[in-house]
Amino acid sequence: MNLTGIDISNAFEAFPALWEEFEQRFQLLLTIHDHIGVFMMPNGRRLLPRHNIHRATCCQYKIGKRLRCFQHCRHNVIVEGEKRRGPFRYQCWRGIVECVVPLFQGKELAATIFAGAFRDPDFPVDTLSRYYRRHYLAMPPWSEEVGNKVAFLLTLMGNALMHLANNLASAYAQAETGRKGQIRQFLIDNASYQVTLADLAHHLGLSVSRTSHIVNELFQCSFTTLRQQEQIKLAKKLLTDGSLSLREVAFHCGFQNEFYFSRVFKQHCGLPPGAFRNRRPDQV
Repeated sequence: MNLTGIDISNAFEAFPALWEEFEQRFQLLLTIHDHIGVFMMPNGRRLLPRHNIHRATCCQYKIGKRLRCFQHCRHNVIVEGEKRRGPFRYQCWRGIVECVVPLFQGKELAATIFAGAFRDPDFPVDTLSRYYRRHYLAMPPWSEEVGNKVAFLLTLMGNALMHLANNLASAYAQAETGRKGQIRQFLIDNASYQVTLADLAHHLGLSVSRTSHIVNELFQCSFTTLRQQEQIKLAKKLLTDGSLSLREVAFHCGFQNEFYFSRVFKQHCGLPPGAFRNRRPDQV
């Protein structure tokens, strides 16, 4: 897999190609849950579209009755990843085993990669339906040897792709040159915090009044509106991924609580965040 030569001109083709090359090499299916939008560019395009879904046949079985799957992916795996801070074997309630690789930016869990699907040789298959049992037994058995190899290589690839994604996001932001790009980048970098006009003024080395005038002149809106626009962009990324609760999305986007977040989101988007999430067809 060649990670060199990837830039904003080819990233949307190169990332899926690398992802699929890894799948083919190891005969696995990879799934990624992007918790903070690291693999989504400022223009709203995702570097790894359609890869946030667990595509194994057993995972897709009775897709409308999988509330326990949401609990498994949204909560249990995230908690385990934050605790272990490294690759681990995880088995869901359906008996499916996957190699899980958490990716961190600093102390924050940025994304989680799942590699599988494997079966547990000791899982009681007699209780399974005939259809599910047939597909379950067709999956390769989990082995520590394969798991360790996949974990090592996937950690390297995942962190390399995340580093590239961060560089690409900066390149997109820098397309807005001068003072406008500087302000936009500051808000993108701090979308998870409730930064103030004074914070931006300090960053620019200007007075608060001068900064307010520049923001209105360049963006035709107030600083508060501009900040909320960037927070809502981040919220859309997190809602699209679907691995965080509304309360967690609100927290990651710098809002004090989910109620204020819902009100601001509806003001900007015309519908509440829950409705925005539910209208997406490509959830896990």
